[in-house]
Amino acid sequence: YSIMNVLNPKVSFDLSKFEPVSVLAYYPAIMLVKGDLPVNSMKELVDYAKANPGRLNYGSQGNGQIGHLAMEQLKMMTGTELVHVPFRGSAPAITDLLSGNIEVLPDLLPATKQLIESGKIKAIAVASPARLAALPNTPTVAETLPGFEADTWMGVAAPPGTPKEIVQKLSDAIREAFATPEVKARIAATVSA
Repeated sequence: YSIMNVLNPKVSFDLSKFEPVSVLAYYPAIMLVKGDLPVNSMKELVDYAKANPGRLNYGSQGNGQIGHLAMEQLKMMTGTELVHVPFRGSAPAITDLLSGNIEVLPDLLPATKQLIESGKIKAIAVASPARLAALPNTPTVAETLPGFEADTWMGVAAPPGTPKEIVQKLSDAIREAFATPEVKARIAATVSA
C-alpha cells in the first residue's frame, strides 16, 4: 500500500487496514537533468556523480516523496554522493532545475513533459520497468542499473471494515468511468499536455 507509516510512525492511522478499491494512476519517476549538465544517460550521470562527489544537487518534492526515495535508491546502488535539496512540491523543484540551482530532479511526466519536449530539461531515463509510450526513446534506469524501479500511484481506498460488496460497487463504478471516452480523453490530455 503505502510507506507512510514507515516514514512517519506517528501517523494516527494505518493505511494497510483500509480496503483497497481501485488504482487510478501509476506514475514512474522520470530522471531529469538541467539542460546544460554534460550528461545524456544514466551511465553518464553516475560517472559524473562519481567524478564529482557531493557536488551535484538533486531536488525532490519533499522528504520521503518519490524523488527523494528514487535518488536515495540510486545513491545506494551506485555508491555516489549527491546532495538532497527538498522542496515543497514539484513546482518549486522544477523552477530550481530550470534556473540551475539543482542539477538533477526525479519527477513525474505530467508536470514536466512540455519542458522535456522544449529541450529546457533533459529526460535521461524513466524509472518504470519498461519504456514509456510517451517517451519511447528514453531508456529505463534499469537498462543501466538492473532492478532499479521508482514509481508512485494514486488510488482509492475505503475505511476499514467496509463491506466487500460496497468495495466492489465502488471499484466497478470507477472502472466504468475510466472506460468512457470522455475520461480517457481527459487522461490522455493530461499526459500529453
